[in-house]
Amino acid sequence: MIKKGNVRFEISMEKEAYDLISKFSNAYHMRKSEFIVCCCLNHIQNICTAIEKSKQNKKQKGEK
Repeated sequence: MIKKGNVRFEISMEKEAYDLISKFSNAYHMRKSEFIVCCCLNHIQNICTAIEKSKQNKKQKGEK
């Protein structure tokens, strides 16, 4: 259980989802709890995919 202000989230995720949260919370220098509060858990995969695509696009532009 993570408590942030008046917001409570029940956290029960598979390891893969936890790893994604770890990866991207570290990338943005945020605590995992802050990252989770910033994102709707139902959409975490979509958010992470979008971030990853954005990074790939930046790399491709850099190579040209």
